[in-house]
Amino acid sequence: MVIQITVEDGGDHNHHQIDHNVFGYRKPFGGNGAEIIRVGNSWSSQLPSYSIIEENIFYHCDGENEIISVKSGFNIVRRNLFYESRGGLVCRHGHNNIIDSNVIIGNHLPATLGIRIINQGHTVSNNYVESVTGKGSGAAFILRMGVYERPNTSEDYEDEKLKSYHRAADIDIAFNTFVDCTELNFGDGRGDKEPRNVRFAHNRIYSPNTVPNIKISNPTIFPGITFINNFCQFKNNESPNIKGFQFTTFNIEQIKAQRHQAVSPMDCGTSWHNVELSEMKTLTELMN
Repeated sequence: MVIQITVEDGGDHNHHQIDHNVFGYRKPFGGNGAEIIRVGNSWSSQLPSYSIIEENIFYHCDGENEIISVKSGFNIVRRNLFYESRGGLVCRHGHNNIIDSNVIIGNHLPATLGIRIINQGHTVSNNYVESVTGKGSGAAFILRMGVYERPNTSEDYEDEKLKSYHRAADIDIAFNTFVDCTELNFGDGRGDKEPRNVRFAHNRIYSPNTVPNIKISNPTIFPGITFINNFCQFKNNESPNIKGFQFTTFNIEQIKAQRHQAVSPMDCGTSWHNVELSEMKTLTELMN
């Protein structure tokens, strides 16, 4: 099952809200089409939806590498919990979306990933990503290269251009925390449209048992992305040789306290499903 929000031109848009649900036990599908929530489609991706997805739990959702796939504009995804799910939160199409205060915990399971960003005008803030093992397009954070410019004329609204990746621009990624993740990737993917006016600022990266995990897959991302006042702690006090990152020593308990910004597992789901309720109690204990 996929919750599909359809976006159509000329109406009042969607203004839908999806909240306080528990989604779980989605087995691997083996291809596209197994998202849990999809907001829009490629052919409607340049339209606004104004939908809100908040305070849901995604538990062992392994259908494909996109758990929430945002394919429209002006949506808010906030305070959701993704736990041991082999997929991520992806801004696949569309512009001007807000990704805020979500918690992603992979527990070092293979194929877990974090937040993937492409297109324009997004704000990605206050998210917490822990123990995610993916690399490249499946990393804990991915800023992707673009293949086309953002469509702005009727001639641009071709099938291939709408299905592809548009240049990342005018994006703020700030005050996020990444704990024990394998990689943060900038510039992954095919395409020659490097980012423009992207700021990665005031983020915290804590991986004391590994070497620096900041990967620049394509050096042409500079000067379109600026790293500002990011703090990190890696093995042997190493620091990435990238301007805008500096070493510090974190208090891990203070860092992990940010996990509590997501919805409490006991506030979600149905009280009449005993198995689910038992699992939510266990998950609550694991989150504390």
